Amino acid sequence: MSRRDYGSEIYAKSKTGSLIFLLIYLVFGLYLINLKFTFVKIPDAITALNEWIFAIAGVLIIIGGINYLRASSK
Repeated sequence: MSRRDYGSEIYAKSKTGSLIFLLIYLVFGLYLINLKFTFVKIPDAITALNEWIFAIAGVLIIIGGINYLRASSK
């Protein structure tokens, strides 16, 4: 395998990981926006997990900020 092939494989894996994180960010972001404006009624079983959802959303915001700082320093 040439060096070019290896690099494209890493790029493809990083694109897949980025897409997964994008989808996770979108789901949690839409959930938090929906809490304020209640576009869609969310079942009580899900709203019972609000503390966990807020914790995960907070971690995602921190990861997003770190990634933003890493990208802007390049």
